[in-house]
Amino acid sequence: MQGKWITYPNKSKEKNLYFRALKEFELESVPDSRSLHITAESYYKLWINGREIGMGPARGTRNVNFYDTYEVSSFLKSGINQITVLVQSMNIPNFSTYPTCAALKLELENITATSSDWKVMHHEEWKQEVDIFGIQTGFAEYRDMRVISNQWVEPEIVKDMNGKKLLPRPVPLMRTTEYYPEEISHTALTAPWDGITPAAETISNLEHFEVNGKLSIDCQPLLQGQDIVLKPTQEGRGISIILNFQREIIGFFRLEFSAEDGTVIDIAYDEELDDGRLDASRHIYRMADRYTCRNGRQTVGNTLHERGFRYVEIAIRNITGPLTIHRVKAIDRRYPLPRIGTFNCGDAMLNRIWEVCVETISTCTTDVFNDCPWRERSFWVNDLIVENIVSLQAFGSYQLNAHALSLAMSNRHDDGMVPGVCPDDDNDSLILIPTNLFLLLMLEDYFMYSGDSSLVDRLLPEMLKILEIFSSWKDADNLISPPEKYWNFFDWSFELNDISLNGKNTSLLNELYIMALNATSRLLEYSGNSEKAELYRSKIPEVAAGIEQKFAATNSKIYSDWLEPDGTPSAHCSQLAQALTLLSKTFPETRRAELMNALDDKSLLMPDLYLHYFVFNAMRDNEMFQPALDRIRSFWGPMIMTGTPTLWEIFIHEQGKKAIWNSGSLCHGFGASPINYFQTAILGIMPLEPGFRKFSANPVPHDLEFASGNIPTPNGTITISWNRKSDLETEVELSVPFGLTAITPAGEFTSGNHTFTIESGSHNHA
Repeated sequence: MQGKWITYPNKSKEKNLYFRALKEFELESVPDSRSLHITAESYYKLWINGREIGMGPARGTRNVNFYDTYEVSSFLKSGINQITVLVQSMNIPNFSTYPTCAALKLELENITATSSDWKVMHHEEWKQEVDIFGIQTGFAEYRDMRVISNQWVEPEIVKDMNGKKLLPRPVPLMRTTEYYPEEISHTALTAPWDGITPAAETISNLEHFEVNGKLSIDCQPLLQGQDIVLKPTQEGRGISIILNFQREIIGFFRLEFSAEDGTVIDIAYDEELDDGRLDASRHIYRMADRYTCRNGRQTVGNTLHERGFRYVEIAIRNITGPLTIHRVKAIDRRYPLPRIGTFNCGDAMLNRIWEVCVETISTCTTDVFNDCPWRERSFWVNDLIVENIVSLQAFGSYQLNAHALSLAMSNRHDDGMVPGVCPDDDNDSLILIPTNLFLLLMLEDYFMYSGDSSLVDRLLPEMLKILEIFSSWKDADNLISPPEKYWNFFDWSFELNDISLNGKNTSLLNELYIMALNATSRLLEYSGNSEKAELYRSKIPEVAAGIEQKFAATNSKIYSDWLEPDGTPSAHCSQLAQALTLLSKTFPETRRAELMNALDDKSLLMPDLYLHYFVFNAMRDNEMFQPALDRIRSFWGPMIMTGTPTLWEIFIHEQGKKAIWNSGSLCHGFGASPINYFQTAILGIMPLEPGFRKFSANPVPHDLEFASGNIPTPNGTITISWNRKSDLETEVELSVPFGLTAITPAGEFTSGNHTFTIESGSHNHA
């Protein structure tokens, strides 16, 4: 990509800097085709001849930035043309960008590229000293529409971008969908503007009068995209309107209106109301933006940074004349995932759980997987242990998953460890130890579902270096004892019950290490490196022996979670530790029955929604089918029955918005493990060889009468349906894509449509 990095002179490292870049050029004729390449550190919005082209780029890491490419010939004209770009950089540590400085790089092929002959202007209408919206995302947006910036100067050329690689965008541009609000949830007159209080505190604490009276009726036309006119009151009171979109939005809010100079509009975002009001000041978050309006018609709303919301509150104050609201809408902006995977059965609740799981993953996916739209919009790599496989099952969008794994590996610290969040802010506590082992499991899942050996060839050598780090942490008992400076985070169930695993030698990490060694050996076998595969397998027995010697719980055949300072096993035993033990397959067979019982023992610490993923896998592999399905009904079912359109972050140990210091997310992709269970157990479809070259088709009826679904593969869609014909027999119909082979209880089937019968009761173990 040609062009130099340019910035506004002497301000490139200032916090929360906005600047605009401009280039005019003349064309004798419009070319049939022309590509424009663009990137920014950290955000841009692009216009050509006054028409908005796009925004971006895809998020990078400490080592990599990406550039976008647009076909722009249809936006060009004969004569004078103009390219304008708005650029912004937080220039503070956060979980969305790892900025070097505010900068722009652009190339319009064979026409122009950023250099000293461009012009730049500091955009002072965006205030720099404002509230932090969230520590994960950076500053709120405070914009004074009255400020006119028009002092264009020559740009400064940025010579050092900290050695970051610049690569083409690895994923498609986002798909946008516009929505009008579905409901006016709350209206009120408010106290006058005091000229001091920040936006979030204003929204949360503003005194309300005449709640849901005539004003509510007057606002109803907004739901149909019609104008409303609001008049000032004699007391100088303001107006509050809360809009309900009845869906989770990831993207932008737009308010188009006509007002008089100095009108102040605060816009806040949340996923639910608290006693009918919106609380924009939760814990450390200040979830509101502010706009001071000029005279006339204008549009306000978040400009460059996505917001996540179901509800939006508009607090309008300092109203000195009639104010006309023309439009309110949300612009949802997410990854264009194809919905190939399907599931349907005789239990309406299970069908609804599937749909909510799929919608949650979709809503949490932009240029990469996000933990949640509302609070952070961060790529937490540990969440990918669930999001990776369930998105492959529901969507089959292999490009996205390959990018996510590559992005995580590009963000390694100098010591070789991968942070739990990508990008991160250089804090060692953000190195999540289990996440570094999850990476091997995720790479194998990706390979089995996609058949893409090229990613394995590229990433596995780097992941092997991570395993060597873990090997260096072995103690005299051949157990992994990690440094205390890292966060030994598995699942919120521990932290929410005041249990820290930091600095502890845990059975969970050692079992996970064995699982990673097994995944590594299988990947090496598939790569044709049997000798190296055996080397990694040979490390397993000594770790398993150490686990058996040190973690066997007193008076029990299950395993303790950690070792006490004196080396004795803790009294604390969790369901998750037993699930990982069963999945590692290195325990004495005499312990199996008690380990299985422990998975359903309510006296043991249960993981929250997130790492039930491992519990469900252990239950499935040990034919505990009905207890697994009952568990899904017991926890995912009541959550779905609240009417939520998406999965909550926490439900078992705390619930909803009140969880995690009153800032729990109501849209969190890492809880979507029922997708995996429904597809691999109820439908019974699992890859046995990479890319489903061979796959298992062995459905388990549970207590259901019928089920059906589609499963994406690189060769096309597997379709399966089954009907219970009697207590003893279930009839299965299976469609196998070309080039694949199904392994079923009735034998092997190649491509085509097949019907066979299985024994209904053979797998329904309690």
